[in-house]
Amino acid sequence: MSTNKIEELQKQIEKLKNENQQLKEKLDNGFFVTEQQIEEFAQSQELLNETNKIARVGGWGLNLNTNKLFYTNEIYNIIESDEHFVPSLEKAFTFYIPEHKTILAEAIEKSIQEQKSFDLELQIITAKNTPKWINVSAKAISDNKGNTIKITGTFQDVNEEVLKRQKMDLIIQSSERFIQSIKGDISFDEITNTMREISDAEIASFNLFKPYNREFETVALSVRTPEKAPELAHSMQKSILNRVWARDAFSEEKTKNNICTRFESIHEIADHVLPHETLSQIEDTFELGRVYIVKIEKNNKTIGHFTLLYTKNIKPNIKLAEIYANLAGLYLEKKQAGENLILSEHKHKQMIAGIWDVIAVVGLRGICSYVTQNITDHFGWPVNKIKNKFVMDFVHPDDRMELKNHFSKMLRREVTSKLLDLRFLHHDGSYHNIEISATNHMKNPVINGILINFHDITKRRYAEQQQRKLEQAVKHSSISIVITDFNGIIEYVNPRLCETTGYTEEELIGQNPRILQSGKTESKTYKELWDTILSGKEWSGILLNEKKTETLYWEKTSISSITNKKGKITHFVGIKEDITEQIKREKEIRQTNKKLKKTNAEKDRFFSI
Repeated sequence: MSTNKIEELQKQIEKLKNENQQLKEKLDNGFFVTEQQIEEFAQSQELLNETNKIARVGGWGLNLNTNKLFYTNEIYNIIESDEHFVPSLEKAFTFYIPEHKTILAEAIEKSIQEQKSFDLELQIITAKNTPKWINVSAKAISDNKGNTIKITGTFQDVNEEVLKRQKMDLIIQSSERFIQSIKGDISFDEITNTMREISDAEIASFNLFKPYNREFETVALSVRTPEKAPELAHSMQKSILNRVWARDAFSEEKTKNNICTRFESIHEIADHVLPHETLSQIEDTFELGRVYIVKIEKNNKTIGHFTLLYTKNIKPNIKLAEIYANLAGLYLEKKQAGENLILSEHKHKQMIAGIWDVIAVVGLRGICSYVTQNITDHFGWPVNKIKNKFVMDFVHPDDRMELKNHFSKMLRREVTSKLLDLRFLHHDGSYHNIEISATNHMKNPVINGILINFHDITKRRYAEQQQRKLEQAVKHSSISIVITDFNGIIEYVNPRLCETTGYTEEELIGQNPRILQSGKTESKTYKELWDTILSGKEWSGILLNEKKTETLYWEKTSISSITNKKGKITHFVGIKEDITEQIKREKEIRQTNKKLKKTNAEKDRFFSI
């Protein structure tokens, strides 16, 4: 019953008391009263008793002259005692728990001595051994000399209101715990125990949804140990805790559109998982009645639920259970987010540790606040020799102004990121070529600086220099060079080949070398060529090719294959030399020699004649 309703009933009680007192005084003083007034008096007295019963309010009085204690009928109901109980101050104190007995005794003493009123919320143990919260209030009544002669007051059953308030306090405390928890350190056992206290359930289980198999796993179980079979609670822990519950179409359909779903028996939700005999033993021992499943949802998806089992005589306050389940859901989200953050941080650390480049953070004043350990591998410096030092001190003097200007532009947000080529001091005194990329993270509370990625490009610079030399050598070579892919499509020709054939680079790229064939070379020569180079060997020979002008020319060719790291052929490179003039001279020499031989032969015949 709400506080407002109780106050209204109390006002009605006071009004009826006043009216009854007036009628009693008239009767006592011999005033004439009608039969109607007498009937109204009886009705009001009956109404007063009913009102007291509804409000669970009784009246009491203590006569200090006779030391007698008086109770109204409703107090007998509250303390669960029969009407033959004769109240006394000594007997009354036996109902209160020890610490509250002392509080009441001190309040009564002050009321007698100092005529102070009191209004206390105390706990009693009824005649039927039931814990119960009551509100006892009183005020002192004195005689015309100012001496206290009587104490009168009310005695109200406020057990429901106090327990509800305690549960709300527990929910508030849990909410504060959930909010203050940083690392998700509240155990599932603690959450489940609190849910059982708030919901008044005999048994409460906390079940989390496992997306990978779409089943629920019981992560915590809270049981109010039964007096009949205390060992059963331990047995339940072993049989239910960490159990994965098989999917049940009936339960899924029944709970589909509800946050809270009521089942009439434990068998409805667990007959397909636990043996029927086990369920019956649990049901009988705890005198179970209804079962409730309270879901925990996130973005309209169930992430877990509480299963609450009640005794037959308990009327559960499911609303409070729903409120707490919602709080637990928010905590689960926070816990999951925290775990994801820790996992993410771990991954980032692993990633950074696995990155070959050096990662550093430079603050507003140019001081290095963080650097990865691999700076020692790249530049020979121990971390403590770089950290908390000015970065500019390690940059080549000729490159410092460029880096400084870039940092200034980044801080003014004129540029976001740009690759810079600099020279960085090695521990041995030499400078290495590095390529850096930097991003502004000054407003990020974690980084709070400019994040820099150092990439040592010393070897790349050397390779580039070597490549440029090679390119120049190939470009200005007096020998023709052609490179094709595995299928024989031309990808590169040097200027000398263009000069020799008369074709431009654009006309040759993308073509097959057969564009140069004259048709005068035997086909078996080309077969031999391909068989040789596809086997990974080098082929050398002389081909008779044709220029763009359809002029024939002789070409001395050497072709070899290019392989990747796995040894697979990817390209072919051909070294070609125009030997037309050479062959022409050789032919002329052969003809001259032939003529000389003929002349010599004629001379020999002449001399012999």
